[in-house]
Amino acid sequence: MDVVQAAPLTTRNSSMDAIRLHLERLQPFLRYCDEVLTANGQSDAERAETITHYTGARCCGCGLIVTGAELETFVTQQGSPSEKLTRIRQGYCGRSTCNSYFYEVTLQQHPTLDWPKLIASFQAQEAAATPEKRRIRIQRPELTAKHWMLAGALFLVIGLWIGRNWWISGKLPGMSPRYRFHTVVPSPSLTNATDRR
Repeated sequence: MDVVQAAPLTTRNSSMDAIRLHLERLQPFLRYCDEVLTANGQSDAERAETITHYTGARCCGCGLIVTGAELETFVTQQGSPSEKLTRIRQGYCGRSTCNSYFYEVTLQQHPTLDWPKLIASFQAQEAAATPEKRRIRIQRPELTAKHWMLAGALFLVIGLWIGRNWWISGKLPGMSPRYRFHTVVPSPSLTNATDRR
């Protein structure tokens, strides 16, 4: 079964921009931001500072906040991630009681970066991606010759068992009628006659 991702929504106000993403697209978006920052000539320390101070995320369901510092850890995968980040990396909300799969990434106004342009280029890149890459695929195990041989052997054993029961009793297993037992109570005159002997 394939699940197609919803298109991200963007919002904008005077001080910040935001993009709503499925949790599966959160890390690719943050990596894309990191690549753009690198292309703009920012050093590792400057990129870390930009992510830490100018970004953040919030769950669209429960409102759980993910700080910019946590997003920086999420992108770089350095250090030991918290339970919240581990759950987000696995595609679940950071709060175990929440069933939402969407987070809103907020991007504070930056002196040199054009966040709306960055969001638009990310969305264009996502739209250009092949549908195969944008879907969650559930892997199904392939049936090999070994599986078919095991299934055939199992059906053969079941068939022989049914045939044996048919040959011996003339009935299919589980199809024999229920026996009805009747209790016969002897009359008092018969009981007294047997006591006298």
